[in-house]
Amino acid sequence: MILQPRPELHDIQGNILKPYAFPAAAHVFVHVGDAEAGRRWLSDRAETVTSAVDWGAAKPPPTTCNLALTFSGLEALGTSRPLLDSFPVAFREGMAARAGHLGDAGASGPPRWELGLGSGSAHVLVTLAGKERPAVEAAARHLGAELDSFGLDVVFEQPAHGLRGSREHFGFADGFSQPTIRGVPATPGSDGVPGRFGRQRPLPLGEFVHGYPDFDGRRPPTPGPPFGRNGCYQVWRKLAQDVPGFRAFVRSQAHEHAIGEDLLAAKIVGRWRDGTPLALRPHRPDSALARDMRRINRFDYRDDPDGLRCPVGAHVRRANPRNSVGLGAAMTARHRMIRRGMPYGPALPQHPEPDHAEPDHAEPDQDERGLIFVAFVADIERQFEFVQQQWCNDGDALRLSSDRDPLVGRGPGSGKMTVPGDPPRFLSPLPQFVTMRGGEYLFVPAISALRALARGGC
Repeated sequence: MILQPRPELHDIQGNILKPYAFPAAAHVFVHVGDAEAGRRWLSDRAETVTSAVDWGAAKPPPTTCNLALTFSGLEALGTSRPLLDSFPVAFREGMAARAGHLGDAGASGPPRWELGLGSGSAHVLVTLAGKERPAVEAAARHLGAELDSFGLDVVFEQPAHGLRGSREHFGFADGFSQPTIRGVPATPGSDGVPGRFGRQRPLPLGEFVHGYPDFDGRRPPTPGPPFGRNGCYQVWRKLAQDVPGFRAFVRSQAHEHAIGEDLLAAKIVGRWRDGTPLALRPHRPDSALARDMRRINRFDYRDDPDGLRCPVGAHVRRANPRNSVGLGAAMTARHRMIRRGMPYGPALPQHPEPDHAEPDHAEPDQDERGLIFVAFVADIERQFEFVQQQWCNDGDALRLSSDRDPLVGRGPGSGKMTVPGDPPRFLSPLPQFVTMRGGEYLFVPAISALRALARGGC
């Protein structure tokens, strides 16, 4: 076994290795028009950054603060060209330029993104989080006044908040399926690499944080010093969810195929709404299992190769195929991500349908709601882009031909989802339930690297 050094928690930013699990957040993108002013602000703000050190029995702070930078942000702060050139191509190009790789086109394409995202004007992302929304809002106001005093501008701001029951807007429990990381206390529901006798091995720290051995026992390429240790990349995407459209589609397809709405929705997602995996309970949810964080992710798809329990094309199976892609669980593990997303916008209440309503009727809705998708990875291409391209957009690797992920898949695809059975069911035409509103690739430096950047030592 390769010796794994302990994570330097005091230097790694918080919310990466262990979630804050706060129900309120504000994502503030800052534009740096003057490098010197930006570094002076960064010098002050870096001292407020929350680290990965466990709070233990201490009372959590009212709010936390974390910083990440786009490639254009590193340029704006005066980072040297050799250091800039040491970053990988995907990060240097940025998410908007990679839209073709990700399938972000049409309504989801960069020309339709919200102002300030993907344009090169967003330089620093300040993420504030806390237990109480008023405290987060006050911290955001304080940040705004602070930025004004340094002559810096906010180009985009997005509040976010948890929904009741830790659900996302389509009504499914979310956020508990996270990778177990060696040397880091496991969070409830986290899972590692499936092994023999139901055992699971944790993933190495280097799969997510720079400067540590990865799954192959090597330290993968990193940016030059001081950015080569205790940092990682952050994927930030604002994803609008068409909740009325999803509900109407489930109603219509359930009516057409004579199947219960709850079961059909579970087939699309791969879990029942309470989080019970179809792989373990294919016929009905199990509330006791859904509450048991020791068991809820202890499954694989070895005994369900054809997707009769959980369709191969279901969202959770595509995002994490475990050991069902013919390459083994170890290969699948190379594409895991740490996710720290949070919903935004008001929840849409369930309204009983009138007796005369058509099954594809969608209730009127004027509000936008969705998910702020946040992922932390060591390699943007190998982890996030691979999963989006190869498993969500393209079905070939999963023997699904041109079927795309029913929720987050991009591109034209086949326009259907296949639910295996005798006979199989084909859910069609498959609408686009999730629309990209904008995003950025960011680098999350170590706290020591933030201080070095503020001093101009980069």
